[in-house]
Amino acid sequence: MSNSSRILMLGLPESGKSTYLGALYYLLRKGRDKRLVLSVEPEEREYLQELENRWLRYQPFQRSQHPGARRIELELQGSEAGELALSMPDVTGEGYDHLWEDGLWSDQVRELASAADGVLLFMHPDKLKAPELIDVSEPPPSGSGEPVEWKPEMSPTQAVLCDLLEQINAARPSPITSLAIVVSAWDRATDLGIEPQRWVELQVPLLWQWLCSQESPFGFRVFGISAEGGDVSDPAIKEQLPRHEAPLIRILDGTGANGLLDPLLWLLGA
Repeated sequence: MSNSSRILMLGLPESGKSTYLGALYYLLRKGRDKRLVLSVEPEEREYLQELENRWLRYQPFQRSQHPGARRIELELQGSEAGELALSMPDVTGEGYDHLWEDGLWSDQVRELASAADGVLLFMHPDKLKAPELIDVSEPPPSGSGEPVEWKPEMSPTQAVLCDLLEQINAARPSPITSLAIVVSAWDRATDLGIEPQRWVELQVPLLWQWLCSQESPFGFRVFGISAEGGDVSDPAIKEQLPRHEAPLIRILDGTGANGLLDPLLWLLGA
């Protein structure tokens, strides 16, 4: 009998979840990395093939339009994990936006959050909304001084993610114990010359403090992954990517795209 594991993918709109799924499905289906391979075609094959085709054709991913969550069930075989039934429900970024802005849970998402064995959290370096700091050394700007009405969508990304993680914990019988953070489009963040964990510490310090304040047996790890291999909205990069001899080689960190599996295997304890 196969083991089973349920992983909740968490991410705001355009955080990289769909790109990751498209590349991951290709990798699992081709069996290029024996640590995890697909043993049975999933019921959501058409949806996953659509994501894979966009990835193969270097097409920018649009926001997911499906309502609720896609129940992606994968039957896998791994060199160390053995037979594994992996559930990775795909909740839209807009679904998490609504949860943050309105505090409204759908029964489906509440059930998924409550039953998850681990969380796969996505962040995109170019999509982070940074906090606006007030410089107290500067005089107030001239003008009418009319107050601006606060709206939830004004909130910094790190505040939203911390609140969502708190809400997920509150919806569970016990807190999250395993959280893998994927800094997607890692090729956009490497100019700082630091490791992914240090990047999170510097770029989203509130989230970092939340991670470090959790009680044992909570554990987390940060991964930098470029599932696309480059910004396909840039014509020069899009022209260069197909020159690689195989689709997987275009992914940052090289042949075999091992990086795609690392967050999953860490969550699975394999």
